[in-house]
Amino acid sequence: MPKINKPGRPVAFWTKENIALLKKLYPKKSNAEVAAAFNLNERAIRNAAMRFKIKKSNRYWDKPEVDYVLKNWPVMSAVEIAAGLKEKFGIEKTRWAVINKYRELK
Repeated sequence: MPKINKPGRPVAFWTKENIALLKKLYPKKSNAEVAAAFNLNERAIRNAAMRFKIKKSNRYWDKPEVDYVLKNWPVMSAVEIAAGLKEKFGIEKTRWAVINKYRELK
């Protein structure tokens, strides 16, 4: 019987295969999407990413998404841009993610 840690998951949950999948998904997907793939909460995903030294990719924003932000920044609020990104591209970005991306680009 495998040793069980407090949340009820086996200690050996992070197998080589799971770590490889985390390395593939984490840089480009939202924490919520990665958490759903592993059936874990977002905090567990962030902790695992730190533990295995996996970081978000600069390519987390694709070119069409960046273009959408730049085009709409003068006429829309960050909240409206975030909603537009979800509607048009199916990605969830917070208002602060939009603001920080715009600041990074300018």
